[in-house]
Amino acid sequence: MPYYERMVGKLHYGADVIDGGSSTEGAQQPGRRPIPLSPPAGGEERKESIRVLTAVRLHWPWLVIAALLGAGAGNLAARGVEYKATSTLQLINTTTDSQRTKQDGQTVKLAAESSPVLSVAARARNIRASDLATRVSAAWVTDTELVTVSVTSADPRQAVANANAVTDALVQVTNDALTTRLTQVRDQAATSLRREVLDDPVAEAARRTQLGTALALQQSAAAASTNTVVPFDRATAAQPAGLSRTLSALFGAVGAMALAAVAAVLSKNRRRRIRSRAELVALAPELVVRTPDHAGEFAARLLDTGRTSVVVLNLAHAREAALDLAGEIADELRGQDRSVALVDATSSPGDRRRVLRRDSHRDVQSTFGTDLLVTALEADDVSLGWLSGQSAMMVILVAQRRYSSLQQVRRCVAELASASPSVVLAG
Repeated sequence: MPYYERMVGKLHYGADVIDGGSSTEGAQQPGRRPIPLSPPAGGEERKESIRVLTAVRLHWPWLVIAALLGAGAGNLAARGVEYKATSTLQLINTTTDSQRTKQDGQTVKLAAESSPVLSVAARARNIRASDLATRVSAAWVTDTELVTVSVTSADPRQAVANANAVTDALVQVTNDALTTRLTQVRDQAATSLRREVLDDPVAEAARRTQLGTALALQQSAAAASTNTVVPFDRATAAQPAGLSRTLSALFGAVGAMALAAVAAVLSKNRRRRIRSRAELVALAPELVVRTPDHAGEFAARLLDTGRTSVVVLNLAHAREAALDLAGEIADELRGQDRSVALVDATSSPGDRRRVLRRDSHRDVQSTFGTDLLVTALEADDVSLGWLSGQSAMMVILVAQRRYSSLQQVRRCVAELASASPSVVLAG
């Protein structure tokens, strides 16, 4: 069995050890639970969903602020909402021809929006016809003899009064048009009667009878060709033409919060200072993240891969944690009867130059006289530049909770990509 597999169950908590299910005295303390050495299995979709939820959770104050601002904006927008009142007219039509009914309905619809009707309604309401024209709309109700007239206004009472005024004006105009047509036909018949009188009384009587019959037919035709309408359902109340203030505020809050959530997800969180291992794993699922308690795992992996060198790099404020981790890894390796050189190159320029030489990690025996080398280094530009592109050693990057940013961690990992570095979050 490979050494790494034998070490999988072995975790260190200071001086306490849990090994393969048998616990020491320290392992019985409350809250001491083994930390999984490998990340939980899951597809890319699960990782992405965790990243999205974490991004939203991290930015929850902005979501709350966005919701409040959206609700306020929606409430302000609703203050300008208008009201709409609708009255209904009925066509007086004895025809059974659906096409004719459709034509009559569309004609009345256009008449309701015409200047003559609006002028009469505007005079009755003592307003300008141009103002009323922009607020009136009519529609024929399909397959019926009904025409609706709707009027909008900022005042619901004005909307009701204006809608009824337009329907009254339409009824008046159509009645006036019919009266005018009938009067014209009657005047024409009267003129014909006075134009000439026959000497023969019988012939004159017959002529008058014929003219009377013709007058009746002409009046019937005039009445049939004129669209006659009557009020069917007068407007009594007006409804908001848009959203109410409550709904407008609600939709504004939801919309603004959704936009803020999208912005949080799209944000790379580069300058976000890492607060927990779970947060780092969620925001950067592509990284291999561990804790200082995984010293045994690092030692096992070093031996299983056949490498002879491990470099522990520390970001700002993580120097002590990196030195402690390097010491624990060295102790683990010595526990396997291996000779180990532990070099603190964070404070010694000479040691730093020596461990940064490429041949130092390729031939540890000749350089340090030991089997294995554990080095602690600062993760600055010089160290990253020397180590970039090398794969002969194992690299561990130590970040400090609440001090190291996601941008710093990702930058260092990218520089050390050839060595497939692991990230340890300390503190």
